[in-house]
Formats: sequence, structure tokens, C-alpha cells
Amino acid sequence: MKPIKALAVIIGVLTAVVEGAPLRNSTEGVPGSGFSDSCIHGGIYVEYGKPNFFSACKDGDGLYVTSMIDLNKCYGYDASKDQLISKKDGNFQSAGCYDCDVPDDDHILKCTCKGKQVTHNLNTAIGNDFGILSCWGTHGVPLLTARH
Repeated sequence: MKPIKALAVIIGVLTAVVEGAPLRNSTEGVPGSGFSDSCIHGGIYVEYGKPNFFSACKDGDGLYVTSMIDLNKCYGYDASKDQLISKKDGNFQSAGCYDCDVPDDDHILKCTCKGKQVTHNLNTAIGNDFGILSCWGTHGVPLLTARH
């Protein structure tokens, strides 16, 4: 069998296997994937002055992966409406947002922006991609993997 023909056969077999596989929960350019359906224990961790969201998410193999993602990569601030918005590389901190928290192990982000209290549902942009938090094609940093 010629190498190119063999490669075509292998690609055909792999394509058939992948087409039969269940879809994964990914946020590659698609906001609103709803990480909270498969993640637990979320919170805010500030590193080098940047707010990161962390959570333990199912990876598809029965494990939970704790990862964190920089919220500036997922959200911006709309000054005309005084609200946080889902936006790729929105850098909401540059608009004067600070003191962020996710109280009560919830999925609602609460921040102070320009002196006003604002809230936003993190499910609008953050998703679970095989245990790793992600938004707008940006993946978070894995921290720990464990059975739950």
C-alpha cells in the first residue's frame, strides 16, 4: 500500500471514530457554555493583581481538575450601561473594576466598578474543556487533579 493511500485510510478511520464521539463542553470562540453544569467549588484568587477564577471541573475520565483563568481574558466593562459584559480580552480591570468575589461558592461574579456594585453570571463566557476552565479560546492553568 502506498504511504499516501495508507495515510488516507488512517484519517478515514480516525474521522469515523471522532464523529461517533460525544461532543465536549468547549468554549472555543463560543460564549455561554455554562461551566457550572460540570464544575464545583468556585472562587476568586488574585495573582499579581489580576483576578483569576478557579474551580474544580470534571475531565470526562471521572477526575476533577482544579484550574484557574484570568477573568480579564473573559470579561469587559460597558461604562454606558454600568455593567460587566462577556468579551474576549475585555480587560475589565482597566475600566476601574476591582474587589471581585464569587460569594457562597456560586457562579455570580460580584465586583466594584467605578464605585458601583455590579454582578455578572460567569456561565456567559466560562466553560469546561476536559476539566480546564476556558473562555473565548483561552484556556486556564491546571492546578490540581483529584478524584471527588
